[in-house]
Amino acid sequence: MNDSATSEADVQRAMEDAYWVFGGEFIGRAARRRLTALHEIDSPLLRPDGVLHLVELKRPSAPVLRFGSPQSAVVSAEVNEAVGQVMQCLNALDEQRDAIRSEFSVDTRRASATVIIGNALFQPRHQEQTHREALRVYNSYLSRIDVRTYDDVIDSAERSLTLDA
Repeated sequence: MNDSATSEADVQRAMEDAYWVFGGEFIGRAARRRLTALHEIDSPLLRPDGVLHLVELKRPSAPVLRFGSPQSAVVSAEVNEAVGQVMQCLNALDEQRDAIRSEFSVDTRRASATVIIGNALFQPRHQEQTHREALRVYNSYLSRIDVRTYDDVIDSAERSLTLDA
């Protein structure tokens, strides 16, 4: 994930069996990535209550923020596009929840999602605190979707491993 040529498919392959990096609140992966006709989920995880949590993986080199001025950082168009994509998927899962539950035994009624995008190595004018603050504010306005960077995911996974040692 430290190479700017790393694609979404590369990241998906690397994280295929490593769902634990997304946190201890997941018990495994759903058997199917495609639950609706138009959406394929990058990493479909299951919470202990059996409800689906989808993870949408984007390029580590994707920009996370756009700076209008040094004091005003907002999320990039790529972040907004990824969140829009996830919103459409969650909406389709909501609309088809009964069929999905009966056909695939997956509960999507209270499904949630995480978008993982960007890595500090590829962000211009990198200011870690600015990135964290802008994403914190952005996430505070979302209810079922959380936007995180690869740095955040890796830091959390490393802390989890340290606790186990």
